[in-house]
Amino acid sequence: AAEEFFRNRKRVIASASASYNEAEKELAAIRKNSEESMKAIRANRIIPDLVSEELEKEFEAAMEKAQTNIVEARSTHVDYFEKDPILEKLLEIFDGAVGNAFEANELDEQTKEAKRRVESKIPPGYYDAKKDGAHPYGDYFMWRQMLNHAKKSEKPLIFVTSETKEDWWEKASGKTLGPQYQLQKEAFEQSGQRIIFYRTDRFLQFSNQKRGKEQNESAVEEIRSVARERAARVATVFILEQPV
Repeated sequence: AAEEFFRNRKRVIASASASYNEAEKELAAIRKNSEESMKAIRANRIIPDLVSEELEKEFEAAMEKAQTNIVEARSTHVDYFEKDPILEKLLEIFDGAVGNAFEANELDEQTKEAKRRVESKIPPGYYDAKKDGAHPYGDYFMWRQMLNHAKKSEKPLIFVTSETKEDWWEKASGKTLGPQYQLQKEAFEQSGQRIIFYRTDRFLQFSNQKRGKEQNESAVEEIRSVARERAARVATVFILEQPV
């Protein structure tokens, strides 16, 4: 998990900066697409001219305000390549709390097992089958390391994740029913311990309740928003890759 974070970190920072350009392009598209509709309203002799005049005036004001807000947001956006307070905080939190990587001989063995599981659609990780190199095996590597840790520590684990794919969770009728039964069964058989799964937003809610703290609604909504965007992206890729 730590390795994947650092592998993806710079790309995510760069994509965040590019989002401002994307937002400006979308604004330009909205303006262009509205032109024909505005003309149609103006050409409608039944509709008073005041309607189209006020609509155009308010629309233009809204567009200018949106453009100004984007420019202001871009100007105040932190350059995380230059200084990254989030990274500094994460390094502080996880100092001494990240497990060891696989030894070379174990890595070879686990890579073969991960490949077999992906090809056989055994959870977790087979939704990542199209990734390059060893990247499809990241979810399984994390899962195996979790089981190893549970067995060694002889303690149950709490697994907190924003992952939503069905190689982690059982779903039916649009609802998430819980973690994959196959994973729960494997966890107990391999480690003798239970692993409790939490979605990130739910864990934050329960954590705050347990500690008697007020719920940070904006943080929870941000977590959910990112999860929805990620799930939509994964679903789109999965659909596009299915045979016709």
